[in-house]
Amino acid sequence: MELLGTVINGTVISLVGLVLWLLIRGRLDQSDRKLERLEDAVNKLRSDLTMVALAVGVKPEAGTGR
Repeated sequence: MELLGTVINGTVISLVGLVLWLLIRGRLDQSDRKLERLEDAVNKLRSDLTMVALAVGVKPEAGTGR
């Protein structure tokens, strides 16, 4: 009888864990997509600022890696 209770408890805990994982996975995927869009926007802004700086006549510094 004790074994049956242990099996039932394990099954319930596993199912709850699975449901939580499914819920969190969807939100993480959504957050990843938003983060990628933000990174793209920052990279575009950085590129635009670099082009403006070069057009104004600022010379790139050697050794900065940027």
